[in-house]
Amino acid sequence: MAMINEHGRLFYLMGASGSGKDSILSGCRERLSNEGLYRDLRCFIAHRYITRRPELRGENHVWLSDEEFSRRVESQAFSMYWKANNFSYGVGVEVDNWLANGINVILNGSRGYLPSAMEKYSNAIVPVHIHVDPNDLRARLIKRGRESAEEIEKRIERAKKLNEGLGSYVQTIDNNGSLSAAVDSFFDIMNTECCGVTAL
Repeated sequence: MAMINEHGRLFYLMGASGSGKDSILSGCRERLSNEGLYRDLRCFIAHRYITRRPELRGENHVWLSDEEFSRRVESQAFSMYWKANNFSYGVGVEVDNWLANGINVILNGSRGYLPSAMEKYSNAIVPVHIHVDPNDLRARLIKRGRESAEEIEKRIERAKKLNEGLGSYVQTIDNNGSLSAAVDSFFDIMNTECCGVTAL
């Protein structure tokens, strides 16, 4: 039986808006509902606390008002928090307890916050970037219909700049094909990092 690391790993999933993070996380959640797979990987998916109202097809996050978010920051209720796209994002301190107890964690992270996360979780973090071709990303954002054409182009340019700054220590998942293939790639990374095994 594969050995599991005593301290959990933090799988820090990153990607541009529209790259498929929510879909990949949903795929991971579905697979981890399998009792046998959960026992092998001992993995939780962290909820984020965001000052953005939930959407029917969006991320399964906890919505906080700006005031409540600030109160939680003051009370040190977050292990990580940042601002992006005019919203505040936080991750609860429960993540630190999970990691300390050998539970692996999947987190929907921010590329801009990665340096701070690397500093705090230097021995546990596994940065994983979702790559999508810019033309495919543009088509997805247009189909989603949240933003104007100008806002979409700004997102794409921001994604290019942030992607250029990612170091060689960041592992990459290609999400230009099927969702199942992208989730397979993510679980290959998890199996290698957690159990020291690679897919055949």
